[in-house]
Amino acid sequence: MDLSKLGPQDVAQATGTTPKQITDWCDQGHIIGQKGRLGKGHRRLFTFNNVMEVAVGVALMQHGVQAPADAFAAAMMFAHVGSSHSG
Repeated sequence: MDLSKLGPQDVAQATGTTPKQITDWCDQGHIIGQKGRLGKGHRRLFTFNNVMEVAVGVALMQHGVQAPADAFAAAMMFAHVGSSHSG
């Protein structure tokens, strides 16, 4: 598996979610950094950091963080430390 070209199914499998849930979270702006052109006929691609972001966000929601926006905001800070995406 090429870790620089992960699709929604790969991310879902690694994080215990579904490809639809990954797509919904992207559409809602909770998951940042997906690569590639978006639009009809183009597949979203994710980085290893995105997988970490989703895994942490899911874990936070399983442990009581109710708002996905809050869970993914915290997860983004964790997953993208040291990259240009963190604040």
